[in-house]
Amino acid sequence: MSKKLIDLESPMRYMQDISTGSEDLKLGNTPVPRDSDAFLFPALQSISLKNYVDAEEKLIQALNLCNEVVEQNNESTIMEDIEALAIAQTLLGYTSFQQNKGEEARNYYEQAITSWTKVHPGNDDEVSEKLAGIYEDLAKSNFGFDNDICFSNFEKAIELWGRLKGSLSMERAKATVRYIMLKCSVDQNNKESLVELKERFSSLIAEFEEANRGVPPPLKSAYSSFTKQFFPDNE
Repeated sequence: MSKKLIDLESPMRYMQDISTGSEDLKLGNTPVPRDSDAFLFPALQSISLKNYVDAEEKLIQALNLCNEVVEQNNESTIMEDIEALAIAQTLLGYTSFQQNKGEEARNYYEQAITSWTKVHPGNDDEVSEKLAGIYEDLAKSNFGFDNDICFSNFEKAIELWGRLKGSLSMERAKATVRYIMLKCSVDQNNKESLVELKERFSSLIAEFEEANRGVPPPLKSAYSSFTKQFFPDNE
């Protein structure tokens, strides 16, 4: 069991973006119920109650059912079956992380990315922008374990959020700020790196100003905290 070094938000924040079920509902189609749903839906309720042990037990049952279906159907497996598997893997990554099971969380997130990539293959060998949220969670699960992988996946998540929600979206901005703050905590004795990160933060602020959008208050507050912590002489 590894020490949890960073908070992880609920994956429900990006599930609507990545799930094809929400697209079916928009089209008026009713998703076909699956055996794994009998465990997935109660697991979601347990997650909402922060009962991660119970959620994990139910998700493992759902995962086993999903794996059985995918293995039995092999090449004829339909995307809904693979998506059910991806959902179970994603939620297991989250519940494992919340229980300080870092290695298990990373493994589940990596499996989930493989599954989600089959559902959303992207174009011209590019990763689909719909995977932005899960790449960010994989990045966070690697912080303090393998920071190179952490920051590489953060850069990927920032790129994908920009493609999915727009360059001035709060999702991209928040991911960029998280990346900068975590990188600063690792490179706090590297003045050159800190200056580069400050320039990146300033550029992010400038993007909003140049677009006449106004800088969101949370972003202003984060920048103020950043400069006070890492550049107190400039205050």
